[in-house]
Amino acid sequence: MALKALKAGKLVIACMGPGIWTRGGHFILAREYKGGKVHINDPASSATGRALNTWNNFQNEAKYYWIITPPKGKNQKETKKTATKTKKQTKKTTKAKTYKAKVTPKVGLNVRKGRGTKYAKVKTLKQGTAVTVYETKGNWCKIHKTKNWFVHKKYLRKV
Repeated sequence: MALKALKAGKLVIACMGPGIWTRGGHFILAREYKGGKVHINDPASSATGRALNTWNNFQNEAKYYWIITPPKGKNQKETKKTATKTKKQTKKTTKAKTYKAKVTPKVGLNVRKGRGTKYAKVKTLKQGTAVTVYETKGNWCKIHKTKNWFVHKKYLRKV
């Protein structure tokens, strides 16, 4: 039913179970089915494997879903353009000017692959280590320009 809806230009909001998109429970938006792939907007990630994946993976991990008929504008492309602009504007608001900081805990600070303690540790930084914060979202700071390396902002002191 969801595949038929996607092919008809409808949207599918799905609660995903453990797998590619989450370890517990997580909502995503399937917005298109094209070329044998489901095109997905995931509020927690922009990783390619999570933004474009097979129907089988999507179907196997979806616990339940809602089918949404998008509002009719002048045409469907106009609606998509508006959604894209909104997403880009949101990204800009989460990015701040980069700044330098130092690690404060005596025991060190875990660097993680994502925003949260559920993500794997990449490494541990010693107290006093200088880092550059490229982006802050919630309580988590991205400390690598090209890699998804995050630390909790509570354990950093601006310099």
